[in-house]
Amino acid sequence: MARKPVKAKAKPARGALENKLIAAMFALAEEGQWSELTLDAIARKAKVKSAAIPPRLRDRGDVVLIWAEKLAAGFQAQGHGDSAPLQDRVFDGVMEVLEAMAPARAGLAAITASVMRQPVQAVELLMPLSHLGRAAARRAGLDAASLTGQAAGLGLALLIARLMPVFAEDEPGLGKTMALLDRNLSTALSLLSLVPRVFG
Repeated sequence: MARKPVKAKAKPARGALENKLIAAMFALAEEGQWSELTLDAIARKAKVKSAAIPPRLRDRGDVVLIWAEKLAAGFQAQGHGDSAPLQDRVFDGVMEVLEAMAPARAGLAAITASVMRQPVQAVELLMPLSHLGRAAARRAGLDAASLTGQAAGLGLALLIARLMPVFAEDEPGLGKTMALLDRNLSTALSLLSLVPRVFG
């Protein structure tokens, strides 16, 4: 009797594998392991074989970047008419991005605390923050291709970084985060308004 061919196990879809690595990364960060966290440790926690890790993932910073890319991809320029004041649109855009980050807040709190102790770690967060800033700018209806839109993305990335320590420890309603955003928004928009004058 002929033997039936053995079917090879199907490889997990890339998106599902990345999601497992992201969840494992935040879980380990919550356990206080961020400062020494390696990609191998993340893979072990996620029960993912090293050979299955996509080549683009070289360290924990790349896993944070993929998380930010996935989150940012869900934000398109919508929800506000051009008639709405820019300050309101930007405020809402930033808050919507922060609210989307909420499921990872415990892990982000641990990462933020580690970065505040060792500021050199902040380098790993520059690209992820850039994606989040551009997402907030798109949500506010700013043209990402324009000079003003690009400046807004960078400025909102820095603003989100400024909010992170408060956001990470805030209550579910994010009242303290909103208050800090409100206090910093006028300055951010004033600087943004200079872009067309300087480069226009």
